[in-house]
Amino acid sequence: MKYTSFKTLALILSASALLVLSGCGSSGTPSDTELARVNLPPVANAGPDQNVSINDTVTLDGNASSDPDLDTLTYSWSLISEPVGSNAILSDATAVNPTFVADRNGSYILELIVNDGTVDSDADTVTITAIVISPLKTGQTTSYAANDDGFYQKGISPNFSRDNSTEI
Repeated sequence: MKYTSFKTLALILSASALLVLSGCGSSGTPSDTELARVNLPPVANAGPDQNVSINDTVTLDGNASSDPDLDTLTYSWSLISEPVGSNAILSDATAVNPTFVADRNGSYILELIVNDGTVDSDADTVTITAIVISPLKTGQTTSYAANDDGFYQKGISPNFSRDNSTEI
């Protein structure tokens, strides 16, 4: 009788062990449904560098940023460097395409970091260079004309004939 009780106890313990292990799959490792999803980091792309005129409204472009897992991205732009005396402010630092006014001559460096809901990307930067375009003074003219290669040269005044052909 004692042998039967021991045998029954051994059978109950074996069944319990099988139930515990069956939740882990046959190999004792977590089953496919229990595996944690591996999240790959997103990639920020702040767009191409731009040359603009002073007081132009600059539109930044984070549209080329991506996430290999196709997660929805959030955007975080920062103005990390600007010309001395600039009052540039981003219109919306969390937008895909924020804007700002390049109010001083020089370089503006902006940084973009994107997040996929779990992890931040590495930062990507874009440089916006604002230059002064001097207006012509009253009575001042500047002329450009095509040379033999089809390129334009400053300071060459074309002579137009009656039939509107150009003679250089």
